[in-house]
Amino acid sequence: MNLENPEKSVQIKMFYDPYEKDFGDGFYPYLHVLRINVNDVKEIHINFKTVLYNRSLSWIQNSCSVIYGLDGNVGEELLFRLNKEGNIDAKNILNCGGRVIYPYTRNSTFKILNTV
Repeated sequence: MNLENPEKSVQIKMFYDPYEKDFGDGFYPYLHVLRINVNDVKEIHINFKTVLYNRSLSWIQNSCSVIYGLDGNVGEELLFRLNKEGNIDAKNILNCGGRVIYPYTRNSTFKILNTV
């Protein structure tokens, strides 16, 4: 980052299914509790910070377990919230391993796992 674009950090409250995270497909957090049985859902606060990725301003996960992917429209909604709270126009979201999790690309974890 440079002086014109100082690094920003945003914390987002998300939710996940601990059984799926530990014994299922992996960590796929979401922004809203949509399940009927809310006892199966855990709340988590995930930090994201801005980085330059392929010459574009992007968000990178900066805490918690590595996010494997973002199902449905979670990626689009998360990018919107991060940009709004950070007052910037970033183009991507990366997990803390440096893989693109939104938008889906050839380097995104979601695409790699779906082709195995």
